[in-house]
Amino acid sequence: LNAIMIQNINTLGYDFIQGPMGAWNFACFGLVTGVFILAIKERNKAMRQVSLGGMLAGLLGGISEPSLYGVLLRFKKTYFRLLPGCFAGGVVMGIFDIKAYAFVFTSLLTIPAMDPWLGYTIGIAVAFFTSMLLVIFFDYRSDEERKEAKAQMDAAKAAEAEGNNPAAAGVTAGPAAAAAATNAPATSGASTVTATRTILGAGEIAEITAPLEGRAVPLSEVPDPIFAAEKLGPGIAIEPTGNTVVAPADGTVLLVQKSGHAVALRLDNGIEMLIHVGLDTVQLNGEGFEVHVERKQHVRAGDKLITFDPEFIRSKDLPLITPVVISNAKKFGAVESHPNTEADASTSIITVTGKDQNKSENN
Repeated sequence: LNAIMIQNINTLGYDFIQGPMGAWNFACFGLVTGVFILAIKERNKAMRQVSLGGMLAGLLGGISEPSLYGVLLRFKKTYFRLLPGCFAGGVVMGIFDIKAYAFVFTSLLTIPAMDPWLGYTIGIAVAFFTSMLLVIFFDYRSDEERKEAKAQMDAAKAAEAEGNNPAAAGVTAGPAAAAAATNAPATSGASTVTATRTILGAGEIAEITAPLEGRAVPLSEVPDPIFAAEKLGPGIAIEPTGNTVVAPADGTVLLVQKSGHAVALRLDNGIEMLIHVGLDTVQLNGEGFEVHVERKQHVRAGDKLITFDPEFIRSKDLPLITPVVISNAKKFGAVESHPNTEADASTSIITVTGKDQNKSENN
């Protein structure tokens, strides 16, 4: 379309496509603004960052890609909030017969390029606020996606509240399978007691082994902007060759989705991690997954957490790449991943180093 719009200006002296395109863009920017408002209300830091970036890039630069890849392609219900804004804004553009006398990216800064500019302003405002209000009042996620986000935030709040308590003694460095604190009760995998929480001492190292078999790859290769940009924490991703997720070390289940696609753990050494099997697998509503643990359950290294059917998931055209992230990385000195390896339950994929508290306070 860009070539056609430029040709229109060269031959006709004006273009009639950019006005309606502005309605689409501003409906998109209004949608992510609604997402931003909900993220503030819910204290959802990850979505707040993504939506703020999309909103500013759009309103000031006329660039819709951050909104498209950060929100629209991830949440399918957004299109039912976007299209009414496009339609309403487009109707206004048609009524005012909007023309553009220069080729521009449709942002707030390029309003003067449209004629009549007041009619164009009304049109983009209608598009913007229609989509924004639809998101605010009717949300942009499915019920399952909303429940997942709430569960993750509740777990993060619980972890943060617990993190305000004085930490117990650190643990001895070693493989993750043996790095858990020794003061946790010796209970079976079916127990529901909470282990004593400890934190790695300064310079102490914990090796996190792979929770499932497969090829370890950099987190940046995950086709999801939240994980790839480490918004949920640093870590690694695994292209599964097996079908079982196991506990990499002794710890407690912070949350596990009923749909079976994600589980969060707090290891006994204080490391908190999220294992998310595949992308967009929440939409399967549990089909192809079997959950073997429950929230607050204490597990041992190697205990089965989730099993899944790789062929079924692939048959639904969903990526199986599985992000494994350290969600409380700020409490530690360094988190280093070890990609490009064939991983199993004995392979170290992440190294976590304890923080020097005195040094961090001085900084």
